Amino acid sequence: MDFKPPELLFMVEAWTLMPEHMHNVAGLKYVTRRQQGLNHPYYGATTAVSWPENRDESYQEYMDYSFNQDGYTSRHLFVHEKSHFFWARHWSTKLKEDWEAAGEWQTAGQYSEDWMTPETVEFSSDYGASNNPDEDMAECLSAYVLHPLRLQARAPKKHAYLRDHVANGVQYLEEPAVTFPVENS
Repeated sequence: MDFKPPELLFMVEAWTLMPEHMHNVAGLKYVTRRQQGLNHPYYGATTAVSWPENRDESYQEYMDYSFNQDGYTSRHLFVHEKSHFFWARHWSTKLKEDWEAAGEWQTAGQYSEDWMTPETVEFSSDYGASNNPDEDMAECLSAYVLHPLRLQARAPKKHAYLRDHVANGVQYLEEPAVTFPVENS
């Protein structure tokens, strides 16, 4: 199924908001949209899936659950999914190990893809906290780009790490969602 025009605008907007050195990523060749109303054949009712490691020219898939009227979910997912390509193909082992240490991530169980952390607070989302360092980074990078105040409040050390080691010093400003007048007598 073809992307609808507003969906393409959300994609372009989200990706161009990322730091300039992150506009292109090796290996991301295709972005696809599944037919309306169909679940992903492997992951079921999910919003999006990235395949950064399975081919030289890899791809992302988006389900109709990825899109809403205001574009909040879409923009978040476009940054999040692109982050997986940087994690798998671009970022150094040291950067990933430093990120794992920042979140106190440890492998758990007999499989290297099983992760756990005793940390319960320093995460931008429950999804990032409950999966693995790659998902944590993807969630934090999305928050760093789109909702920096939220990330600063929830995970200030990760915000600083992204600023200094991933975004090359690029910082984002956000207008607070709630404002009120202060009257001094």
